[in-house]
Amino acid sequence: MNTEVARRMLKLGSTANLSVKQAVQTTLQINRSAVQQRLQEIEEREPQPKLSALETLDFRSDTLILLPGLDSYLESTARRQVYRGTSIFRPAASPTKYNPPQLPIAVSTRNAEYLLHNLHAFEAWVA
Repeated sequence: MNTEVARRMLKLGSTANLSVKQAVQTTLQINRSAVQQRLQEIEEREPQPKLSALETLDFRSDTLILLPGLDSYLESTARRQVYRGTSIFRPAASPTKYNPPQLPIAVSTRNAEYLLHNLHAFEAWVA
């Protein structure tokens, strides 16, 4: 919160009224004191953790986890064959193209997917 307020105060720059700056500063100090007081109350109420147990930890052996499923998956990725083939897209239908010197017979309605396109192409031919 303090960072956001500081950023906005910097945006205001010298245009901010002195009384506004003082009010913001007072509010921030009150909030800071309240947060510090609550944190102190929590620290007094809650027991401190015993950190001496951390001295006996051996992170290399204590954090070892076997995941055979992951191991086999990672090994299988190295054995994969790379597919080097290509696939060529061949649509089942295509939009109709009208040649300017030829009179079109009718708008093609064979494929509903291209119906609007074919109608537009016909209208463009007429224009």
